[in-house]
Amino acid sequence: MIWIGLCLSTICFAQSHKTLDSLISIIKSHNEEDTTYVVLRIKYIAQKIYESPSDSLLEYNLETLKVAEKLNFKRGQIPLHSNNGVIYQYIIANPFKALDSYHKALKIIGNDTVFSEQRNVINSNIGLIYLEQEEYSKALESFEKVIEQDPENFRILSSIGTIYGKTKELDSATVYFKKSMELAKLNNSFIDIANSKSNLARVLIDLNRNNEALIEMEESLEIINKYNLGFLKPVAYLNAALVYLSNEDYEKTEEYSMKVMNFEDSINLSMKSSLWATLVEVYRAKRDYEKALNAYEKHYELKDSLTNSDRKLEISRKEIQFEADRKGLLAQEEIKRQKLIKNNSLFGGGILIVVLLFGGYLYKRKREAEFELNTKSAELKTLRTQMNPHFIFSSLNSVNNFISKTNTTANTYLTQFAKLMRKTLENSEKEDITLQEDIDLLNTYLNIEQNMLHDEFTHEILVDDALDAQNTLVPPMLLQPLVENSIKHGFARLKGNGHIKVQFKKKQNTLLCIVEDNGVGRKKAMEYSGGNTEKTSMSTEILQKRLDIINTKDKTSANFRIIDKENGTRVELELPFKVEFE
Repeated sequence: MIWIGLCLSTICFAQSHKTLDSLISIIKSHNEEDTTYVVLRIKYIAQKIYESPSDSLLEYNLETLKVAEKLNFKRGQIPLHSNNGVIYQYIIANPFKALDSYHKALKIIGNDTVFSEQRNVINSNIGLIYLEQEEYSKALESFEKVIEQDPENFRILSSIGTIYGKTKELDSATVYFKKSMELAKLNNSFIDIANSKSNLARVLIDLNRNNEALIEMEESLEIINKYNLGFLKPVAYLNAALVYLSNEDYEKTEEYSMKVMNFEDSINLSMKSSLWATLVEVYRAKRDYEKALNAYEKHYELKDSLTNSDRKLEISRKEIQFEADRKGLLAQEEIKRQKLIKNNSLFGGGILIVVLLFGGYLYKRKREAEFELNTKSAELKTLRTQMNPHFIFSSLNSVNNFISKTNTTANTYLTQFAKLMRKTLENSEKEDITLQEDIDLLNTYLNIEQNMLHDEFTHEILVDDALDAQNTLVPPMLLQPLVENSIKHGFARLKGNGHIKVQFKKKQNTLLCIVEDNGVGRKKAMEYSGGNTEKTSMSTEILQKRLDIINTKDKTSANFRIIDKENGTRVELELPFKVEFE
């Protein structure tokens, strides 16, 4: 059975206790499209989502967003983009458009601490998208960002409980759901009490505590029906069906399954899949094997769609696009700041030259030195930008080839690839990372290539005992092009299994990095490629330029040399030994 969980989105403006009709009347009587008009419509949308969710809300929300954008009312734009995400995610069941909407809201928020609550809401719902896609580590990462800021957020605690329920860590799931329920009671949040009771009932089933599960489930349904919580009904009804199924009450199971069917147009694929899986058991118990077979076929079709690699690839692309957009905005802000500093400095320099020629001369020399250093730093960033696309598209081609050949395990490697891309983006702005971080990144890359090539080569990474990998600093991604050369060229025509050995050693005041393979060697690789060495020479040229810039910037003597062995190639790279903490 598929675990069903839900974290409710909060709205940036307090919900009014007025009825929907009263709000509509107030909105109609407000003649001016000002910020008050926007706030009133946001309150209406919030209440409408909870009481009677419908995809028609999207058009109303988009109209309100246009007004907020026209007024440049950021405090209104943020919840409206977030509402779009909620509608796409929970009502229309389109996680990709939901991600777009959430990312638009995050761009407006930026690092503004005033909107920390809204940021938490959006991270919560992004976590739920990953939860639906069964990417539990990413989902947990999003939820933990919220818990760091708000440790008593009972809605997120409930979602973390859902993750542990899915991964069958049932004791942890029980703890989180009960903690969520306690905090919800303290806050008189009957919505979250009902939600936690529903999810706790599902955990108790897996613990074979069916009687307790039935009690929790019926209490949840009582709250939902009493307050007419339309937002919770699809999930709660499906959980109720699962609880009654475990208690072998097939009539009740079918009754609540049919109730879920009334929401079929607005529930996500995970819920639809679980619904049909439940009906399989009902029809099987009733010996209606034709309906059971039909239900099983629908369940299997939905489950296959849910885990389709294209959906995960699309989400990975959305994540990478958002991260790139965010860094682009930061870069533009930095350029403006640098221009302002430069203009002010030139003006000050002109005054100094007029007042004191000699002082102006010294100042000019100092500025030239700083400019040269900044230029070298900019060149280093440019080289990283050159390497990252090369690395990304090379890996994308490998993943694409693997999917076309062996689709059954493509999802595993696609998840590894998404992790690799995320870490690459995170490290692209850093001058140095720890050796352990670089090793982890290199290991992930090697594992992907190894699996794509069906284990046609093996690898090992060795770290000298004298080195503390957690404290040693290295420039990111220096060794990856060398390792790629070994795989793409050294093993291209190798008879037998290839092997790559990467070593890190401390040599006086330097860090010695060695990449060694048992491939065909450079001479034969050149023969096989018809004398075309453009790709390998480009890798070594970029590496040399990066070392030149590092040497100029840090006044060091980093270098590398290539050694042709009898069988294979060995590259030795010497870097200045640096540590994070003395």
